[in-house]
Amino acid sequence: MFKRITMKKYYFLLIFMLMVSTNFAQGIYSVNNNIGISADFANLQSAIDSVPANSILLVHGSSISHGNITVGKPLSIIGTGYFLGSNQAPYTQANLGTAKVEKLTLSSGSTGTLISGLTINNNLAIESTSNVTISRNLIKVGGRYIFITNSSNVLFTQNYSTSLIAVSDASTTISNNIFVSDYQSNSRMVPFDFSSSNATISNNIFDRLNNDAPLLNLKNGSTVNFSNNIHISHGRDNTSIICGTCPGGGSIVATNNVSSDSSFANTNNSIFSQGIETIFPQYNSSNSSLDSKYILTNGSPAIGAGTGNIDAGIFAGNNSYVLSGIPFIPNIYGLEVPNIGTTGNGLKIRIKAQANQ
Repeated sequence: MFKRITMKKYYFLLIFMLMVSTNFAQGIYSVNNNIGISADFANLQSAIDSVPANSILLVHGSSISHGNITVGKPLSIIGTGYFLGSNQAPYTQANLGTAKVEKLTLSSGSTGTLISGLTINNNLAIESTSNVTISRNLIKVGGRYIFITNSSNVLFTQNYSTSLIAVSDASTTISNNIFVSDYQSNSRMVPFDFSSSNATISNNIFDRLNNDAPLLNLKNGSTVNFSNNIHISHGRDNTSIICGTCPGGGSIVATNNVSSDSSFANTNNSIFSQGIETIFPQYNSSNSSLDSKYILTNGSPAIGAGTGNIDAGIFAGNNSYVLSGIPFIPNIYGLEVPNIGTTGNGLKIRIKAQANQ
């Protein structure tokens, strides 16, 4: 007797099996809006509203967005990553579909939430919460702000974003992210805006279409520690990039940064006026992806330029950037499934997978 199967169905089954074989076996729910694929939930918002607090939602890749999402309880929501197929294995998935949402809001009650591996197409807002982590997401809200308001201990790390962040009455750590102008829409990247807030901004890359505006606006007593970052300018040279004016007594401590222009000329222990391809030798290589082009190679002045002689940029520090935003759960990056199996001989499946952290 023969039974015909599909590779897609076995991919989702294997992902679930890998998950339950790890320490994440308790409280895992699958979310999949692909037609004809069974899962615990087809709709992400329905899953969020239905599962107990502290559950894990594993969101499978799809061409269909889950729309606007609001999280009001502590959850871990984990997608598939982004730029899948652009980076070499294991920084990809056998199924190249991504887990998409439009506007994502973390509201009161979401304390302790983790968002990882999603593609956020419209807006991100973090409101009246604490101890949340936004990690390894593609955030495509070019020309608009990501909002963090009335919140504490927000960790924004390892993301690829076309927008900077507006922070009001909040404390946040912003590290190991790529912030890049939206070249497709030619939209101008808004600056960071801090009001009555404090932040640590370290080991990020800022790749901006132009830098007419300061990178940071500080007001109402905000304080920022700014170190180990790399700034690339494709526009006018601007020595006031850090903070043109800091009204309301805002203050910044900037040290050990690297720039392609004179942006960091007036900051401590910084390297400036370096060519883009001097800093990133693979920046214009046809073999580089949108995030792998920021890998430092021999001869880059950013190597060892950070505090304590670590590298400046995204691949150093406590939260090193992960290509394609591959989440910390196991990922299957290769899958071979025959079209037909038999009840007598079974089905020989070959997978390539790795554990992540």
